[in-house]
Amino acid sequence: MKYKHNRSDRRIYMLRLGTLILTVLTLVVVMVNLFHTATEVTVIQIEEKLEQIGELATASFTYTGQQRIENTRDFLGLFQIPLTTNHLDITYTGVIKVGYTVSDIGIRVDESARAICITLPKARVLDNYILHDELLCTAGNNILNPLDPADVNRYLSSITYMELKRAEQQGIYETAEEQVTALITDALAAFPQYQIIFE
Repeated sequence: MKYKHNRSDRRIYMLRLGTLILTVLTLVVVMVNLFHTATEVTVIQIEEKLEQIGELATASFTYTGQQRIENTRDFLGLFQIPLTTNHLDITYTGVIKVGYTVSDIGIRVDESARAICITLPKARVLDNYILHDELLCTAGNNILNPLDPADVNRYLSSITYMELKRAEQQGIYETAEEQVTALITDALAAFPQYQIIFE
């Protein structure tokens, strides 16, 4: 009787051992497949991750100012004609956005080095505009030299150009590059097994 009980115990023990071995092997296969699948990163996956960020306008510069623009008619460029001066006082607020588009960013996956290589182009101006609802124009019009709406647009265009130059001097492009580097690094944290290299 004792002998039968040991045989039964052995069967249960062998059955449990077989189940345990089978479970461990299944887990190993699943883990290997998961790890192998998780480590294969494609450029498309990276682009999708970056597109989730949205617009890569990584630096902005808000400007405000006031300008008085005067215009006097002249005679053949030799001398100014008296009593033909007009002026335009402009108070403005504007915004410059600098950044990148995802399609311009170079992406390369180096499997042997386990690295995602990112090549950033030079940051570019995505938008530069004067907020029209905050624009205040006061004209001192002269009947002998009336203001032309095209002149007003030309003046506003010169203001946006001047403010862009001021933003460039204050390092807007460098700020944009620092910000996009941080954004991309955060977005690609989903691939921790890869080193991110900016070229």
